[in-house]
Amino acid sequence: MNKSAINKILMNYKNIMFLTALIFMLFSSCNVSKQTIKEEKQKKLRQISLKKLQNNVENAYLDFNYLQLKFSAKVNMGQKKYSLKGQMRIKKDSLIWMNLNHATGIPVAKMVFLPDTIKFLNRLNSEYFYGGYEFFETMFGLDINYNYFQSIFTNELFTYPDQEDVLELKKGNYKNNIDSNQYCLQSLKNRKIRRKLKKRKGTDLIVQKIYVSPETFKISDIFINEFSQDRTLSIKYSDHYLIDEKLFPEKINFVLKNDTNNVELSIKYTKITNNKKLKFPFKIPEKYTKIE
Repeated sequence: MNKSAINKILMNYKNIMFLTALIFMLFSSCNVSKQTIKEEKQKKLRQISLKKLQNNVENAYLDFNYLQLKFSAKVNMGQKKYSLKGQMRIKKDSLIWMNLNHATGIPVAKMVFLPDTIKFLNRLNSEYFYGGYEFFETMFGLDINYNYFQSIFTNELFTYPDQEDVLELKKGNYKNNIDSNQYCLQSLKNRKIRRKLKKRKGTDLIVQKIYVSPETFKISDIFINEFSQDRTLSIKYSDHYLIDEKLFPEKINFVLKNDTNNVELSIKYTKITNNKKLKFPFKIPEKYTKIE
């Protein structure tokens, strides 16, 4: 595919930012084992306390200050399909940097996510964006922040929406149960959901489910249902590398559905480098015009 064909497909910057939101919602070094880890399911699973479950999940996190992730990605948007390659660099709790190319090698985008700011280069149309996270709320109705992006791409807990951190889990907002032989954190009980929907009080209802493997205490699946938008998002983590004695997912699959769109994004991490100090180059060329 030549550059003019790609430029025609991605002409509208809203589509690029939508794709970017999905990639982010909606991507001596460490010792990385290329052998994926197969998990054996238990025959019978015993319930544990919410506090213990959360502690076990957090103890299974990959420890890092700097993390570099090279990846390939496939996007399916109805009849349109894209193949991409990229690199993500993270300075924990501070900065996420991403460089994105088409599979043919043509540069597509570069972006930096800070706790309060987004910087984005549309390298096909010579445009840039510089602003806050309210952009995603205005453009896509997504209430997201830096913490969501970092948590999703490093397989860590996050609570959606309107929660800055997972301490809310300890305040009784989430219920712990067993579903499909996995631990499941759910923001509302099924009975309460049915009652709200029956009384037509579910127009602003948002329900999140987080599934956790009982063998590894790694998050395996996340489901979010926004009833007011008739929108669902599922995130699935599969296969794992062994990095510094911690499991880290090799593949992440996103499926976003609403009344007008059905989008699937699959990401495969091809190389992971842990705790090697990184640079985060980003410069806005003079010829670029600002996206308002």
